[in-house]
Amino acid sequence: AVGRDSVHAVRGNKDFNEPATRTAGTPSLPSPASDPVAPYLIVRTGLVPPQDYIALSQVHHAGQSIGQRFWVGPPWETPPAGRLAVIIDPGMAFGTGDHPTTRLCLELLEQAAAKLPAQPVRVLDVGTGSGVLAIAAAKLFAQCELWTTDLDPQCAANAARNFELNGLSGMPRHAFWGAAADLTQVPAPPGAFDLVLTNIYATALAALVAPVAALLRPGGHWIVSGLLAGEQAQAFQEAWSRHFDCVTRRSLTEHHPDLTLGQGLTPSTWEWVALHLHRAV
Repeated sequence: AVGRDSVHAVRGNKDFNEPATRTAGTPSLPSPASDPVAPYLIVRTGLVPPQDYIALSQVHHAGQSIGQRFWVGPPWETPPAGRLAVIIDPGMAFGTGDHPTTRLCLELLEQAAAKLPAQPVRVLDVGTGSGVLAIAAAKLFAQCELWTTDLDPQCAANAARNFELNGLSGMPRHAFWGAAADLTQVPAPPGAFDLVLTNIYATALAALVAPVAALLRPGGHWIVSGLLAGEQAQAFQEAWSRHFDCVTRRSLTEHHPDLTLGQGLTPSTWEWVALHLHRAV
């Protein structure tokens, strides 16, 4: 009943319920001592006091400076002076700027901008998500022609919102979502792009090597991440080394708790890798 706490226990295909305060004759939950397959997952339900969920969510999205030039943060924060601000309103799409692979890509993008002999004319962002990398590229290369793609059609509205927040809603942009984002379907001629940006799951990267190599002009550049050091990075290298040379490799270690059954929480680390690759001439 509304207003009364209750306890719900679940094990396998058995469910047991009891009020937090039992009355005489109310059956109790089987105890671990009387049931060899215990323990149970205990879920307590009740009324939740009113909370400011918007404020709570904002606590988890703080702006941060990345590299020497970028700042990535939400629209309710003020960017520091002297930084290229990439304003991201958290939504359903991947990318708020706080993941190590996003940071690595932005650092490599900044380095590439300082080294490239000329600004890229066409930039392709594969796996745009919320638009972090595409917006960063647009701010670095104001005159570039930007193409954005993502297989998840839900990214379209979130990316458009973030382009608007960054004052880029009027920038010419070719956007492809869902099935139309398949690189084999993107209506661009071979060798059309000077720079490709990709930060997606490692399992999808190897399949992108051939189409990205075809879309990049000879001498073009690919900044790519989503990889863990070790087997993932090695498997991807076997694919890209046929078409690309490596200009720069960067890595960042992420510390996080990892649930181990029977032992509670134990510390663990992941080493993320990002690459700046150069299309062989």
